[in-house]
Amino acid sequence: FDTQPERSTAARCSKFIIFKMAPVRQRAGARAPPGAVPSPQPADGVPSSESEPSSSSETETESQSIEAEAEAVSWQWPLMLASVLATCGSAVMIPFRQGRLDDLGCTKLCLGAVQSSRSALQLIGSPALGRFSDVYGRRAAYTVSCTGNILSLVLFAMTNSIPGLFLMQVPQALLSDLFGVSKAVVGDHTPPNDAGLRSAVLGKLGAATGVGLMLGPALGGKFLADRYQACAVGIVANLLVLVAVSFLPQAPHMIRKDSGSSVADPSKQEGRAPWLRRGLAAAAENGRRIVALGRSASPAVQLLLVLRFSLSLGFHIFNVSFMPSLKARFDMGPKDFGAFMGVVVRSTTHY
Repeated sequence: FDTQPERSTAARCSKFIIFKMAPVRQRAGARAPPGAVPSPQPADGVPSSESEPSSSSETETESQSIEAEAEAVSWQWPLMLASVLATCGSAVMIPFRQGRLDDLGCTKLCLGAVQSSRSALQLIGSPALGRFSDVYGRRAAYTVSCTGNILSLVLFAMTNSIPGLFLMQVPQALLSDLFGVSKAVVGDHTPPNDAGLRSAVLGKLGAATGVGLMLGPALGGKFLADRYQACAVGIVANLLVLVAVSFLPQAPHMIRKDSGSSVADPSKQEGRAPWLRRGLAAAAENGRRIVALGRSASPAVQLLLVLRFSLSLGFHIFNVSFMPSLKARFDMGPKDFGAFMGVVVRSTTHY
């Protein structure tokens, strides 16, 4: 944090407002040190041009810095709030998931098959939603993603069979990729040559996701009685996500200068109809690039690819057996699962 009061954002914004409201002569007089003799003014009242360039350049630089900070805050807070709400709305169902799987007779093999089907569908859904986001805009992509989340929550609350568990994966896997859309928003609002700012905002985005993962299970296990209440809370959270993203300002490069109308990426002009086909083509192209990279890359890059694949494989194997193991060994209920997951996510987010 900035410990100098005069350099804090609130103080600088106040100085900027005062500067804009004060007359030119008053600002020039305010900058003069105590006891200094004011510079002579011509008879027509026009200030001398000797000291004006330096003061005007300093003022312009300060005003541009304040405007940049205000612009950054204007799009970052809706993004972080939407990330917390979206993650919390999905994680609130975690305390009730394992009990419902046991009631339906879904074993570890069944759970593994369900999660594998979800991952397979995401190979298609994520690139397609990314293309949809480029064509129709980020807010439309948020709307589609929240719709997919809501449909999956409702299907999970209402399903009474194992095929229903597979069916509930379809809307969320094909339609929802809120984190990917949020990263696209970060790319829209950060300059291409400012990697430091982009990394900082992505770090905040990850922290906001961690907060949602911590609050969702804890609140669900503590205050909710069953999966129906968790479903209702998840629906409300996703609707609040849409309210939060409505405050996102339009990215500068997505506004047409000649008319002021909002347009998307220039590739949008290629046509809206085949966005799904292009998304699927992008998914296939990404797969080909990964395979080609693995074949032609240096040994160091190949090692990184193997490590990344191994880490992901190990995590998902552990994730399939972790929750059933807790249920079998410690007979955990929804409140226990909520408290435990909240502590685990809090620890991993902190460190």
